[in-house]
Amino acid sequence: MEELASVLTHERRLLGDLVYRLEALLYFSSRDDMEMLDRAAAEATAAITAVRDADSTRSAALARVASMRGVVASAVTLRALAEDDPASNPLAPLFGQLRVDFLALTAKIEKIQVGLVSSMGSLHRHVSTVLEALVGPADNNAASYGPRGYNARPYALSTRDLGGL
Repeated sequence: MEELASVLTHERRLLGDLVYRLEALLYFSSRDDMEMLDRAAAEATAAITAVRDADSTRSAALARVASMRGVVASAVTLRALAEDDPASNPLAPLFGQLRVDFLALTAKIEKIQVGLVSSMGSLHRHVSTVLEALVGPADNNAASYGPRGYNARPYALSTRDLGGL
């Protein structure tokens, strides 16, 4: 039981770190700060990887507790552990707090995810607008007049706009 408590406490810390990294990613995506956005994305990805690694460690610890209790692993939940009699499981209050913490952290992650999807959608539209202004619309069949007067692939930004290069 102590091993599972230790693994879950570590995973709680990792989830808190993930929330922090995702908040930073959301902040920099809302500011269109590409340099910091790249760094925040790399840090968030590393935090996600750490949480996934901890998930496999948790699964193994849960399997050991389930074996000890003589039940299937799916029966060993934080709710069940928190509802244990503290006389038989002195860690029950800790499991109860961990459950509350996990629920709060996952709710925060889901909320940030919604914000990131919205922000990235806005960022994607922004980047698409810039690219369209630079190279023209995605429709390659669009009629356009090129520099030599013939129908060419449309470029919204010509070399003339860049000082003739």
